[in-house]
Amino acid sequence: GSRLYVGGTFNRFAGVQVSGLAALDTSTCSVPTSSAFARPGITSTVRSIAATAEYVYVGGDFSYVNGEERSRFAVLDAQGQLIGSAPSFNNSVRAIIAAPDFGKLIVGGYFTTVDGQTNRGLVALSSDGSAVIQSFPGWIPTNSSVRALVRAGAAGMHIEDQVATKRCGHRPGKAIVSQGEMVDRIKA
Repeated sequence: GSRLYVGGTFNRFAGVQVSGLAALDTSTCSVPTSSAFARPGITSTVRSIAATAEYVYVGGDFSYVNGEERSRFAVLDAQGQLIGSAPSFNNSVRAIIAAPDFGKLIVGGYFTTVDGQTNRGLVALSSDGSAVIQSFPGWIPTNSSVRALVRAGAAGMHIEDQVATKRCGHRPGKAIVSQGEMVDRIKA
C-alpha cells in the first residue's frame, strides 16, 4: 500500500503533532496533510494496528479517541476519522489481524471481558469492528494473554487441549477436553 501506520506513545512524528497514531505516505516518506489523514487524538499508547482499504483498526491502552469513549479499541476510516461504535475491552488490546475475506477481524490481548461478557484474550469482531461475532471460550488459559497474531500463507497456533489452567504433562491434576470440544476449537 501507499500508507504505513505507526502507533505508540508519542505526540510528534516527523515533526508533526500527532497523538499515538501516525500515518506515513510511503512514496514521499512524509506525514500526509490532515485533510488526507486526520490526526486522531488518542489518550494513551497504541499497541496494535491493522488496516484494510476501508478501515484502520487500533488497539492499545487508551480510553478515548477524539474525545469519544473507546475502551482500548477503535475503528477509523481510511481518512483517519473515528467511525461507528466499537466494543469495550476491559484491558489492553495487543494484537489485531484484519481478515476481510472472511468478514472478520481477530483481536487479541490481555482482556478478560468484551462489552461486559467473558472473552479471555481472543475474539473475532465483524469486519467493521462494531460487534463480537465469535468468541473462543477456554482457548486462552487463566493468567495468559495473546500478544501477537500473524497472518501468513502458512501459520500455526497452539490450541490448548486442557480443561483448565495449563499444567505440565508430567504433573498430576490435569484433564483434557473431549474429542468433540477439541474438534469445535479447531473448526472455530
